[in-house]
Amino acid sequence: MKVFSVFFLPQNVFAKSFLRKFLFFGIFILLNSFPGGFSCDIFFSSPVLAQKGVFTLKIVDEETKRPIPCRVSIRNEKGVTRKAGELPFWFDHFVMPGSVFLEWPLGTYPMEIERGLEYLPRKGHFVLNRFADDTKTESLRRFINLSEKGWWSGDLMVTRELEDIELLMLADDLHFVPLAESKGKRFSEIQKRTEEKRREAERTRSGRTEREEPREFEEAGDTEAATRGEFSEKGEKESGSNSSSKANRNKTDEIWFDSDRLFTIRNYVLRHPACCAGILNLPQSLPFSKLKLEERKSAVPMLYAIHQKYPQVWIDVQDADCWDLPLMISLGIVDSFQLLGPHILKDQLLPENTNWKRIPTVKSMAKINVKSILEKEKTESSVSNSSESIDYAENSEEDDLEDLRQDIFLRPSQCGFIEDAAPMNYRDERGRQQWTEEVYFHLLNTGHRIPPSAGSGSGISPNHAGSNRVYVYVDPEEYAEKAERSGFQYEGANAGFNQKMWWESFRAGQCVVTNGPLLQPWVEGCVPGEVFSFPEGEGDTEKLNPAMTLTMRQKAQYIEIIRNGRVVMSVPFRNYAESGRLPLLEIPEGGWFLIRVVADNPQTYCCAMSAPYYVEFGGKKWISKKSAQFFVNWEKKRIEILEKRGAFENSDGKKLRQLHEYALTYWESVLKRGIE
Repeated sequence: MKVFSVFFLPQNVFAKSFLRKFLFFGIFILLNSFPGGFSCDIFFSSPVLAQKGVFTLKIVDEETKRPIPCRVSIRNEKGVTRKAGELPFWFDHFVMPGSVFLEWPLGTYPMEIERGLEYLPRKGHFVLNRFADDTKTESLRRFINLSEKGWWSGDLMVTRELEDIELLMLADDLHFVPLAESKGKRFSEIQKRTEEKRREAERTRSGRTEREEPREFEEAGDTEAATRGEFSEKGEKESGSNSSSKANRNKTDEIWFDSDRLFTIRNYVLRHPACCAGILNLPQSLPFSKLKLEERKSAVPMLYAIHQKYPQVWIDVQDADCWDLPLMISLGIVDSFQLLGPHILKDQLLPENTNWKRIPTVKSMAKINVKSILEKEKTESSVSNSSESIDYAENSEEDDLEDLRQDIFLRPSQCGFIEDAAPMNYRDERGRQQWTEEVYFHLLNTGHRIPPSAGSGSGISPNHAGSNRVYVYVDPEEYAEKAERSGFQYEGANAGFNQKMWWESFRAGQCVVTNGPLLQPWVEGCVPGEVFSFPEGEGDTEKLNPAMTLTMRQKAQYIEIIRNGRVVMSVPFRNYAESGRLPLLEIPEGGWFLIRVVADNPQTYCCAMSAPYYVEFGGKKWISKKSAQFFVNWEKKRIEILEKRGAFENSDGKKLRQLHEYALTYWESVLKRGIE
């Protein structure tokens, strides 16, 4: 007779000591060793078999009921951000194509679902219990579609992975991204893999078995010629002689998807201590890895050579605290100025000199201890400086790098360039944005009509793609006329996206930058960038009628009109909501003005700002003497610093001196034309 015995293994048996587990299984083996004796079966209790739950999350558009890509932030009960398998993850969120299958430990998971600025976000939670296999469908409501009105969104500072960019743009409802490379982040290998996959798919469809030689993605030009600004046109000639090669290149370098969305990859983010800029819209690849712009004493000569060689290249200044800004302005190579940058996060502002790579990637933004990160950077920098000073006389390259490091801790914002104003400290979180806007207003005051831009810095900063964005207005009627002449396809008011017209409208200043409020300004029926001309007269004050369409997901504090660098009108949002109108704007003199809307968010800086409108009396530009003196003092200080460091001693240094002397002469001439 055989006796059956059943053992139930408790949930925490594996948490016991090794000795207890050994005794338990030893008894089990001993009982089963008797002939015709005992027969034991082990049944694991349910907590051991089911330690995870299964959950499927689906997101649909509330109106169309179709799945839509979106950005999701899910944390566990301890507040740690969760990843979702192989889906693109960045700091505190991941993006999903419309549905995602999750198999996570048991517990409660708060979540937040967003899709750009034109959809209302959703917050909620779900619970994973034992043996859970649930499906939850959430809907997002679009409350405005700006592309139908001619406003097309773009993010000018994104350095994410090439394979993920399409899903990232769809998840945040972006229409245009000049996807940028940076030092240490190259697309060449990814391009080769992408091209090989495309060719393999073509061979499969056509039934061909032979293997063609893959087209090489070489960086045009040799190093020596490139350092002189003499870039080779070999790649252009080859592509011109072979139309199919050109088509393949266009497929790889300009990728269209979802009918009206586009990203390009011939762009570069330059993070030089004295010059931070985005080099966008390049017609061909350049050997940035060989040029080593980040290690030069000044990257401006190379930027000037690139701009002269390729006039269509767009240079976006991405840091208002870079020393070579007056030099870049004097050479005429600045196409836009970044007002909303990667230091503006969703729930906080980062001070200057923050090394974003050291910020934890799975903690929420509110838990980032920026002060400790900055203290660690300063300590390590002082240690590196003391250790490298030993080889100071032996290695000139280390000497150059030492000079560049000093630029990081001596910033223009700390020098007080206006003599009759006390130097202000811009080192705190709010001060960085205050300095950025002040420099931009000084540029406008000196007669330079440079449009504002915005960039999230996603890939460098903790921001998601499109957190800071620029909306460029492309007139749908004008597009329809050009489409009819050229044979482009379009549908009604939603004429579709056109890259060339987007850049042209951007250059004309027909844009708005925002990280929250959706602003559509209209002054006398005109979009930003318009020039209002009045006859020159004495004592006459002109009046303009500012209007706008404002859509927001959060409350606003006030609406401001800034004229010539000063706030001349501040309207509480509740007053505007009641009347729906803004007071008439008096124009006593020439210059410029813009509209700014600030949202009620004390944790960060959430605003929308239009590009400037310009005013001329008698066809003359208005120039402020005080603002011109600001840049004269800035350039003098830069020359003084470079002289102290011996940057003008060798042959390259003499050329650099000539450039800075030209810049000083330029700003002094602007000062002479200024008005008190």
